[in-house]
Amino acid sequence: MPEPLPTMDLQREAPKDTSSTTVSLLPQSPSSTSVAYRNLPQELWDMTALYLKEDFKSLKACSLTSEALRQASRKLFWRSLSLRSSAGLESLLSKHPDVAVFVQKLSVYLPLAKIQLLLKFKNLKSLRWSNESEGEDVLDDTTPFLQSVAFPGVTDLFLSWYDDLQDVSRLGLLACFPGINTLRIEGPSFIFGKKVDDDCKEALQAIPLSLPHLQYLYFSYARLTPTFSQIMHATGNSLKFVKVDIQEKFDETTAELLGISHATHLTGLEVHLGFLPTSPNWGDTLAMTLQQVKSSHKSLTRIVLHVPSLLPDNRTGLQRTWAAPGERLGQQLSRVMKDVPSVTVTFYQAGSLSTWAANHAHGTLGYNLQNDFPDLTAFRKRLRFKWNVKVWSKEDGPSRVHNEALIQDWQT
Repeated sequence: MPEPLPTMDLQREAPKDTSSTTVSLLPQSPSSTSVAYRNLPQELWDMTALYLKEDFKSLKACSLTSEALRQASRKLFWRSLSLRSSAGLESLLSKHPDVAVFVQKLSVYLPLAKIQLLLKFKNLKSLRWSNESEGEDVLDDTTPFLQSVAFPGVTDLFLSWYDDLQDVSRLGLLACFPGINTLRIEGPSFIFGKKVDDDCKEALQAIPLSLPHLQYLYFSYARLTPTFSQIMHATGNSLKFVKVDIQEKFDETTAELLGISHATHLTGLEVHLGFLPTSPNWGDTLAMTLQQVKSSHKSLTRIVLHVPSLLPDNRTGLQRTWAAPGERLGQQLSRVMKDVPSVTVTFYQAGSLSTWAANHAHGTLGYNLQNDFPDLTAFRKRLRFKWNVKVWSKEDGPSRVHNEALIQDWQT
């Protein structure tokens, strides 16, 4: 009897119960029919197993029936793999080294020093890599080591790194994945007192980073770092969509790290505001983002500026109110509306705490912009405010999404 698929500490979605469909595919006793089954080409067994690709229980059962179905089942069973530790990965590769070739989608916790373990996965296309800290300090001298590693087949990369990884090491790591189409980088919400000195800037520029196929970039971090700027320059003209989630306010110098002005083939841009709009001129950060949008962005059709919903004051319990966004935001909105006639700009409050909170944000923002910049009334169709109320439980179902003109006939 063929060896069953090994049991590992894997995370998988609960399979649908389709076991009744697997029994009829196999003969119950030796006969002329069973001989005919054994003579079928492997491609037909592969097609049969493909109907069970989401049913891991049945795939495992199929692996016990015949060698042909075992081979077909293993390819599908191992195509997606999730491991919670580098120890689990090492154990798998030690006990069952042959399954690595089947894995196309991998989610793993792994320290940077063990990146070479990933070279075993020859057909890997999608990688979610969370850093597993081993207490070592990842320094700049890892870069020569990283330059000897490459994963040209990976097209979807998600890096979730919450330790204090050096920018040089981060870029060196990205250089190992020259074929990526989609890149997600997620980091800590707070970074204390780290600045990039001149030596570090030179080291960053020396890294041969080229991402000519990158189209979708998602960047969530405490602050903009030189890593982001280098990525933007490494994409050439391939980049189509950028989503940035930054927790700190920009200054003029930091805003230059966005590099959006160079990505002239963008079709979509999203920016998350990670701080509260309760202080005067809070809109300056968004204004500096819009300042990067030029008339050369002829393909740009959508800009989404995510804004938060305000919680009541902890001390008084009273609902906090929005401050005026400042003149710079209105100035840049007016310019972008005129320079890029194809674009729609939407302020989006997703998961608003209440209808009142959404209406207050809508009214305050819309009134201040209309009052200071009357010419924005000409762009009602392309200047929007979108919101929905937060859903607190699955039983409530999805909430309605409202999409309204930002500029309305606001009364003083």
